[in-house]
Amino acid sequence: GRLAMDTYFKTCRAKEEIERLNIEIRQVLTYLHNEERYLCACAAQLQPDHPSLCHQILQRLKVRARFTPEHLFTLQKLTSLKGFSGSLTIGQSARCELGDSASTPKARVPTQHDVSIPQAVSDEPGDFDEGWEEEEEEEEELAEHVETLHNILQISDDHHHPHNTDDSSDIM
Repeated sequence: GRLAMDTYFKTCRAKEEIERLNIEIRQVLTYLHNEERYLCACAAQLQPDHPSLCHQILQRLKVRARFTPEHLFTLQKLTSLKGFSGSLTIGQSARCELGDSASTPKARVPTQHDVSIPQAVSDEPGDFDEGWEEEEEEEEELAEHVETLHNILQISDDHHHPHNTDDSSDIM
């Protein structure tokens, strides 16, 4: 009884959730594309005068690039599921302010007058890792969204094409 009710209510919301995730999938693809383009452009701008900063940007790009093929492969697998109605085309980002991944970078190194020096600098080993942990959390969140879409499409497909075709099991 409870499993049937849970499945029924999940099925009722499946279409809305599929539409929402279809939008999010396209946003992820757009972001991945824009972020790579942005980081490459920043590195190219900084290479002549600040090669060490360029190197750091390229290192960040390498870290992000390790995950991109895996995400693209997973998203590509979703397109083969029954009920998938999204698109794997890159969209146009609505966020194009300076610093956003879709913006045109204007990389520059701040002068001493532009930078306020903090009073205390922490040498704690965990301080550097905070940014990477956020990226890992974003990666995990994306994986959860992909899994959710897969489950919704599976439930939706099961609802529209029941495996049990025996009419004697229907309750009237």
